[in-house]
Amino acid sequence: MRKSVSVLSVGAIAVAMAGFGGIAMARHSSPGGEFNLQVSGFELVTTDATQSRIDLRGRGTILSDPTGALSGGVLTISAVNGAIPEASPAGGLCTGKATGQIKGGANDIYTMTFDYADSANSGYCLSQNLTLTCTRAVFPPGLAIDLAAGSYNCVVTGVSGVTASGASIDAASVGVHFGSHAAVQ
Repeated sequence: MRKSVSVLSVGAIAVAMAGFGGIAMARHSSPGGEFNLQVSGFELVTTDATQSRIDLRGRGTILSDPTGALSGGVLTISAVNGAIPEASPAGGLCTGKATGQIKGGANDIYTMTFDYADSANSGYCLSQNLTLTCTRAVFPPGLAIDLAAGSYNCVVTGVSGVTASGASIDAASVGVHFGSHAAVQ
């Protein structure tokens, strides 16, 4: 009798573990979720023929799915004119929404489009479309097939889509980090 109870107990434990393993696998195959988002750098902006350097620092969140679609981003940016002496106004607080797409590439380099739409879309708060080149860290490595997993460190390689009247972004040096463990800068 003891042997049959032992065999049944081991069998029940094996079935239960297989069931839990299936649940864990389902969670990892489609993690998606909300990630911390940080923006840091500067843009060279021309507004009504006046050039200025705008220093940017921003924080927010963004949603990602396993295919790399970015949506529901909420981002607040502090934009300050770095001119000495200060130009008036010296800066502004910009609040906007962000969307985009991550795409995998060769040699663990990723490209990302990041579209920022500011509610003001004037002065220092300019809606724009960014193209970024990124590296990525993923742990555990088995999650690498899901573009929503891990964290990304990116640099801006292109700016377009500025629609504010009389404004253009002539150049940008901006870094973007997003992931579940965004570093404090």
